[in-house]
Amino acid sequence: MPKYGQNPFLFAPGRCIVAATFQSPLTERTKDCAVANYAPSRRHERRAWHSEIRVVEGGNVLAGHAKDICEAGLGVVLSRPVGKGQTVKVELPKIYKSATMVLNAVVRYQKDQSHGLEFVSITDAQQHIIRQLLKDKKSQA
Repeated sequence: MPKYGQNPFLFAPGRCIVAATFQSPLTERTKDCAVANYAPSRRHERRAWHSEIRVVEGGNVLAGHAKDICEAGLGVVLSRPVGKGQTVKVELPKIYKSATMVLNAVVRYQKDQSHGLEFVSITDAQQHIIRQLLKDKKSQA
């Protein structure tokens, strides 16, 4: 039986892929991995990053506060909810040599005023700046 964190699907010779029975620390024993309630690891490591930000949604400018950042996105609290799936512009002030960086993002998570934003159409230069910020945060930890 696979352990938690291992591939829960087994290949049976001459058959299709079958789900293996496994024990997750967050669920009861189950045969249906598709409904298992375990949290997969994230693609990118998050770092705490507290900064005032602005989010532009259509013609509305919303004040907000960043909670954390990773290579792919940002966790923020905004002055009012923005719907999941909405495309926004995020203004990150003083992120690089006192300059404000503007990134396109999509709202991937929203609960009350907390949001998870995923960066989209990010340039290589913007990605480099974010990676440098994350590297600096890691060395401070």
